[in-house]
Amino acid sequence: MSAKFKEFAENLWFQIEGDIVTVGILEEALSNLEVVRSIHLSEEGESVESDQIVGDVNADEESVSIYTPCSGEIIEVNEAVLENPRLIYEDPTGESWLFRVRADDEDELASLNEEEKLEVTDTDGDDDDLLDDDDDIDYGDGDLDEDDED
Repeated sequence: MSAKFKEFAENLWFQIEGDIVTVGILEEALSNLEVVRSIHLSEEGESVESDQIVGDVNADEESVSIYTPCSGEIIEVNEAVLENPRLIYEDPTGESWLFRVRADDEDELASLNEEEKLEVTDTDGDDDDLLDDDDDIDYGDGDLDEDDED
């Protein structure tokens, strides 16, 4: 699988479709975090400025700040990832995007379109999963994996 993204703020990617900018975290950033425990993002409807911190991805000892690459309004937040942070490992440059912004500055959007694209490819053939289905994760509640049966 291959898709075109643009990298920004070291740990993040964005993709532009019309005036909608989708933002997510790079797989490399996730591999530097032990286990993501929580994700916090601004709410839908919030107006944001370019390079504004709009949330964070938290692990045990580290966190990654989430920025917006453009000014506009947050029109959608990926609620599935907020409710189950483990999902972010399954497809970080696809279905596990973080939020979408409707850009309101045409010049800013044109500038973002000119930035160099980063091609993300699945090099190991495992559908971009950073975690295998049998990986145990401690969610801090004493259970190793929320799918474990008693």
